Amino acid sequence: MEKQSHPLDENQNHPLDETSLLMTGFGPVVLIGTYKGGHRVIVEAVKTYDIVTNVGVVSKRDVMFAIKADTLEAVKTGIAFDANVKKRNLRTAIKIRDRPKVLRRRNLERAANKTVHLVMRSGHILRGRLVRNSRYNLVLEINQQTVLVYKHGVLEFKIR
Repeated sequence: MEKQSHPLDENQNHPLDETSLLMTGFGPVVLIGTYKGGHRVIVEAVKTYDIVTNVGVVSKRDVMFAIKADTLEAVKTGIAFDANVKKRNLRTAIKIRDRPKVLRRRNLERAANKTVHLVMRSGHILRGRLVRNSRYNLVLEINQQTVLVYKHGVLEFKIR
């Protein structure tokens, strides 16, 4: 099976890492999904634990995913919501060792370029093709749009 290319792969100015996506690939306006909902922001800096925006600092621990704001309509069909998960009021554990091991390396390797189903701790459900994974993030393609997902926010992971 031939590997499908991702729209941003061909543009070397926008690699698929967290900082590049948030600072330039998604710019100028980024929609970040947090436990408190979606926020349209301009990202000014990406630090180890925080995202500095035009409206203040957002702890990465509170961020579930991020997209280019003007792609929301296209991405919406790949995002659902589970109110029962939201009611559980789950949060990301502060210490990494206290976080459940939902994403196993072997499963992520098998999922490369396949459709995955992610249930986030915020109640969001994302369905898309797994384009890339790194130590702390996943990059999904939903309806040909790029979505940056923070691994600490994943509650369930399934390969479709």
